[in-house]
Amino acid sequence: MQDWIDDLKDQFFKDDRVEELRQLAQKMKFTFLAKQRFSEQAFEIKDFRIFKGKKAKRFKGILSTQLVELGLKVRIYDYVYFGDEGKKTTTIFEFQSKNLQFPRVRIQRKKTTDFLKKLFKNSPDLPYPGWDYLHKKYTIQCENPFRFEEAINIFFLEELLQQPEISVEGEDDHLIFYLPKKKLPVKEIPKYYEWSLKQIKLLKYNPEDDYV
Repeated sequence: MQDWIDDLKDQFFKDDRVEELRQLAQKMKFTFLAKQRFSEQAFEIKDFRIFKGKKAKRFKGILSTQLVELGLKVRIYDYVYFGDEGKKTTTIFEFQSKNLQFPRVRIQRKKTTDFLKKLFKNSPDLPYPGWDYLHKKYTIQCENPFRFEEAINIFFLEELLQQPEISVEGEDDHLIFYLPKKKLPVKEIPKYYEWSLKQIKLLKYNPEDDYV
């Protein structure tokens, strides 16, 4: 019912948030789409934990661009979920590139791991097993710790430790960043976008290149 009411409101009333995002898209020179149903999304992202709810869901205020020089497709959007506890909105930064390959992975600030254990089989193996500070701060769930280390380097993780409120999920050629259950103020989106883009670039960073 909530999603039906939301759709009805969109037909007859201007959504101030969507309009702000439309203006931001123009400013950032991104393309813009007001709304898409979740069923229309690429299958690669549908298994991400944040999208797991069984109730109605949709993406709103979708900013998109392609960074050809980096081989990246970028989307920024509000993920809206109509759950039993009401409407929840999370701002998502999504990156897709054939130059990147991730095992199924989720990195989240450590709170409780009870619900996370349901996603993957328990394993004594962790990526970067000697990095105690990382594992003290974050719960890392991954199918293969060796592939995790190949895909996600220490430079990426060191920067992530400076932004502990941000969660990361990835699989195949997709990676997303978000602050759980937080709708970012529109004025803060460019800052988080630049940070997220920097993180993507760090995945390919090789310090030896500094001396070439």
